Amino acid sequence: MMKSEGYILVIALWIAIVLFIFLTTLTTRIFIQRRQVDLSYHQERALALAESGVDVALACLNEKNLQGSSTVISGSIEEMGNFSVQISSPLSDTITVLSTGYSKKEDKVMAEREVKVTVQSQELNLFNYGVFAYGGSIILDDSFIDSYDSRLGSYEDQAINKDEVSGYTYARSNASVGTTSTDPDAVLLDPNSVIFGDVSLGLEAEFPQPVPPINFDYSGTAEGFLSISGSEVYQLNEPGTYRYDVISISGNGVLEINASVTIYVAGDVRVNDLDITGNGEIRIAPGCTVNFYVGGNLKVAGNGIVNLSSDPSALAIYGTEETTDIQLQGNAAFCGLVYAPQANVTIKGSTPVLYGAVVANSIDIGPHGRIHYDEAIKDKTDFLPPWASIYRIVRWEEE
Repeated sequence: MMKSEGYILVIALWIAIVLFIFLTTLTTRIFIQRRQVDLSYHQERALALAESGVDVALACLNEKNLQGSSTVISGSIEEMGNFSVQISSPLSDTITVLSTGYSKKEDKVMAEREVKVTVQSQELNLFNYGVFAYGGSIILDDSFIDSYDSRLGSYEDQAINKDEVSGYTYARSNASVGTTSTDPDAVLLDPNSVIFGDVSLGLEAEFPQPVPPINFDYSGTAEGFLSISGSEVYQLNEPGTYRYDVISISGNGVLEINASVTIYVAGDVRVNDLDITGNGEIRIAPGCTVNFYVGGNLKVAGNGIVNLSSDPSALAIYGTEETTDIQLQGNAAFCGLVYAPQANVTIKGSTPVLYGAVVANSIDIGPHGRIHYDEAIKDKTDFLPPWASIYRIVRWEEE
């Protein structure tokens, strides 16, 4: 009997040992697997943080607000961790971005990952569309949009086609109209309005913010409030860059531009803003190129802005992120380009006419408005400002 009990005890002991080994092995495996899962989780979080750093770096580069030979940017995401980004040569065309993400748990770094990307600056043509609304609507009231090609001569020489339905005489049918909105009502035409060209909704267009030339050497400028009234003629005869706080023109006053210039107005530009039939004007001599940066709002009525070169790319109005309202209500036809992604642009008057292109948040045209898109702008890049580009990733490495 004692011998049998001894065997049972030995067997029970061996079973207990086997169970202990099994349970220990199982617990160890569960612990290791849990650590592996936890490590994998934190590694994925660290990679996501590093990718967020790349996104922040791209945004900073495309906003053109980085300077120097190299830049370090830090950031964090609550309850995840933080990232550190090093940007080499942020003012060059090809840039290396090294972003490191740190996944944390209770302020302890659990994992880190690196993402190294190469980005290159790629030029954008801001005016591939005759009219483009960046988020807002396009409204035509008893108006039409068509196109012409200034390389083939004047618009009037090309306007030989007759639309039998509307009765409009137009030039060409390549006036593309686009908007980022997917709303079918984003482009509103009354029964008397026509677009001679394609209309595209829901476009994923990239429009950089205009960068005013704040750091330019403003040679030859009279800074401050430029007021031209009565029969005064104020001339800009020397090429260069000019800065003013506000420009106001009324009466028979004329701002005569006889050279290729860049003008930055920190505040508003007002031409006949109290008199829609006024004779005040901005007059641009043939062969001159003018870039207007507006830090405030712009209202042009009366004789308005007269571009004597008849080349729309010779006059560009750029509205900065503070520009919310641009009104073109002049008697004279406007020949130029308007680029103001944050602004609401209205083109009004007795028979308002624009030769060129418009990019804005929203555009309201008419009644009796005419927008003639110059197709030659698509193939021109020499007039575009340096900020008319965007950085895109061309190489991606993860570590």
